[in-house]
Amino acid sequence: MQEPFRNKKSRGYRLRPATGRDRLDSRVRRICSRLGILAVGVAAAIVIRSLYNIQIIHGAEYRQYAAQQQLLDTTIKATRGEIYDASGITLASTSVVWTIWADPSYSSILYTSKTNDDGTVTKTLDPAMCAEVSRELTLRLLSGDGESMDSVDTSSAEYQQQYQTVYDALSRLDSAYVTLATKVNNAVKLSIEKYVTSFNKAHKKATDTSRKGRISVSSEKSFQRNYPYGAFAAAVLGFTDADGVGTYGLEKSYQSTLAGVDGRTITQRNAVGNAIADANATTFAAKDGSNLVLSLDVNVQEIAERYLNEAIAANTVENRGCAIVMNVKTGAILAMASKPDFDPAKIEDEWEGLINDKESSVLLNRATQGLYPPGSTFKIITALEYIKENPDSYQNYQYNCTGTITRGEDRIQCYHGSVHGHVGFSRSFAKSCNTSFANMGLSLDRTAYQKTLNELLFNQKLEFGFPTGSSRVDMDAQTTDSDMMQISIGQGTTAVTPLQMNMVTCAIANQGVLMKPYVTDYVMSSGGNKIKSYEPSEYTKMMTAEQAAIMSGLMADVVEEGTASRLKGLSYTAAGKTGSAEYGTVKGDSHAWFTGFAPVEDPQICVTIIIEGAGAGGDYAVPIAKRIFDAYFGIQ
Repeated sequence: MQEPFRNKKSRGYRLRPATGRDRLDSRVRRICSRLGILAVGVAAAIVIRSLYNIQIIHGAEYRQYAAQQQLLDTTIKATRGEIYDASGITLASTSVVWTIWADPSYSSILYTSKTNDDGTVTKTLDPAMCAEVSRELTLRLLSGDGESMDSVDTSSAEYQQQYQTVYDALSRLDSAYVTLATKVNNAVKLSIEKYVTSFNKAHKKATDTSRKGRISVSSEKSFQRNYPYGAFAAAVLGFTDADGVGTYGLEKSYQSTLAGVDGRTITQRNAVGNAIADANATTFAAKDGSNLVLSLDVNVQEIAERYLNEAIAANTVENRGCAIVMNVKTGAILAMASKPDFDPAKIEDEWEGLINDKESSVLLNRATQGLYPPGSTFKIITALEYIKENPDSYQNYQYNCTGTITRGEDRIQCYHGSVHGHVGFSRSFAKSCNTSFANMGLSLDRTAYQKTLNELLFNQKLEFGFPTGSSRVDMDAQTTDSDMMQISIGQGTTAVTPLQMNMVTCAIANQGVLMKPYVTDYVMSSGGNKIKSYEPSEYTKMMTAEQAAIMSGLMADVVEEGTASRLKGLSYTAAGKTGSAEYGTVKGDSHAWFTGFAPVEDPQICVTIIIEGAGAGGDYAVPIAKRIFDAYFGIQ
């Protein structure tokens, strides 16, 4: 019998027909193969899409990120601009200071190390070495110049406190960055650097008397805002926060002008993130802030603050007050003082106490934001309205003062129970007769009075470079007789800012025209070039020249024969109005007011003063005004 055919490659095997199972397995294999190909295709698509997203869609973003990993971007701080008075005296400046910090974890001389069985390392502080280093650093920090270490009193509380701060910081052995001191001047910083370099050189190798090791102490540059005259003009200047950002006064109002624009340096960085010296580093220079030259006259400001402080010190009731001095013809603020005040250089240390002192309100600029009953100074407005309504007959006004005027259940008395007897219009004003002005107010057209108040900028926000309060007088056609009597003498709900009264007084002195108040004369670049000047401009016309002349005469009579007689008989002439504004619930408590100008024949400056709770304006406010006038006119 013939043998079945055998393929050489399959010798020993017998061919058999395919079964159904074989055909199924074949189909499965084909399907799996196709799925595998499909999976590979999908994976390839995903990869391609990912590459597309990375390189095309988000390419710029990822390139930037990669660059950031390789580059070090360092800010170059701009130097904040300075603030000067009108004569060029520096009132606020910026200096370079340093933060001194240490890396205890890298200061190997301060500790001994022991490797434990589990491979961890235990560091044990060397108290003697830590004390030695702390002492040397503290002496330099307190020396002032980095050299006068022998003059440092090591028994003082200041030394003990600073020493403990340094010792505690260096004792944090696992810490990489701890602050030893802030606001350190350059001389002290250089002295510390010299000490650290010398110390590390001496301990580079172990000796018979000392082990090998080093200390890691470094510094970081920053800026400090300086106010060389302490609390002087603090209400005007304001202050900056810990980051150097203006948060009060001119520092806040001119933040963008003073701050400048920070620069940048972009350099390559090494593996640990430090900059690599590179001649190709990109630098964008900082643009230092511009300087402010103010209209303030330091001589007038100093007099205002000194005598305001003296008057307040003699007053045991409120111990608060303010003064504002303006150039009548230009609107330039020559002085602005608010008490109590603060030292801008110490604001960071005293901040909590200041913001929690609701009673004194130290951070309130009383000259621009303080709202007070104006008392008799408001008779300026009542008199003006009477003149406007009775232009041809106001001089014929007559009244018999008995010391009291009554309407229904409402009763008004003259100050301290005075009885002025028969008074005309001028004498009513000079003697500040409450009953006469209450009577006068009852005759006025209340709608017309409200219009006059609007023209005098009451009940509206003032345009000024400082936050200001809005003086308010609640009056309309329905105002009752009782309220009208109170308004006419500056009492009741009437509340004004000293700035408001100063502006009205300035308008009277300037033939009815109010010049726009300003405190910044011009802005000067860091290079000394004038950038922007604030030219005098008319704010509004508050009254006619004729009305202003009449009011000026009335206010001159207050000096010659009335409540401001302490300004009489001087080498210059003065005009003004005093006020004793009652407040609170205790009868007799009153704020002392004065607002006036000098000289009468050619007004130059206007002065407005209030001393809270002091009493009569003629007794407390007028003497301060005299000192200010004397200082301005060069009277010793």
